[in-house]
Amino acid sequence: MRHEQPASVPLSARLGALLVALIATAGCAGTAPSPTAQDYQGLFEALALRGASVSNIVSGDPGCDDPGLAANSVRIRLRDPDDGAQRDAHLFVFKDRAFFEQAGPAVDACQEAFEVERGMADGQAQRLDVSPFRIFGTEWSPALREAVGEALIGSAGIGS
Repeated sequence: MRHEQPASVPLSARLGALLVALIATAGCAGTAPSPTAQDYQGLFEALALRGASVSNIVSGDPGCDDPGLAANSVRIRLRDPDDGAQRDAHLFVFKDRAFFEQAGPAVDACQEAFEVERGMADGQAQRLDVSPFRIFGTEWSPALREAVGEALIGSAGIGS
């Protein structure tokens, strides 16, 4: 009984097959999906890592009487990294850029009502807007403002 050896596949054929497989795989990869923003918990963790830990979370409190903003808002207390003081803030999270843009005027009016109710001059509350987040509060030190800004940017999926 005689056994035949299988024919050897030429190196060029093997390389060609490998090249076809690589091209097919690359074609499936497409473009990378855009980053997804973190939820409240992810943002709170990012704040804590920057010395601005979060406490006293109250859902549905936009800081004004606009019931349309309640579903997107929480009132939080932030620890100021500079002096350890607790600072109230109103945080809004919107499901996408369109809702973020659409809600801008409502959040503007809410912040103005918040300032009027507390006897503040217009624009006295500090505010940061990084889609999909908007947040405002009072008496933020430069360190707190920096911590909040960095946490928003990182949690929005547009930075570290």
